[in-house]
Amino acid sequence: MRPDRTNYEIWLIDYLDGNLNPQQERELISLMEENPDIKEEFEELSQYIIKPVETSFKSKDFLKKSVADLSESQFELLCVAASENDLSIRQRDEIQSIISGNPNKKKTFELINRLNWLLLI
Repeated sequence: MRPDRTNYEIWLIDYLDGNLNPQQERELISLMEENPDIKEEFEELSQYIIKPVETSFKSKDFLKKSVADLSESQFELLCVAASENDLSIRQRDEIQSIISGNPNKKKTFELINRLNWLLLI
């Protein structure tokens, strides 16, 4: 694909991001030479280059949730997914760890599995 009036914007952004190879850069420059309005737009855009700021979030570990932090409705959805065989191996291990340590959750898990089985009959 070559740059033209229908797709030049993405080419300009890719150029500013350094994502064009030398041949693509030449094609874009040629287009800008033939279209002064596109060149003007490029010059305006090139003034606004944003550089990422190095930031550290020291307390981000507090945002992490464990399997035990699932709400009841999230746990029920996980049970339904398990009964429909829609869980990854990691998720299956997680649900097993939840129900092995909590008799109420185990009962909910078993009821949902039975209900799903009855619906399949």
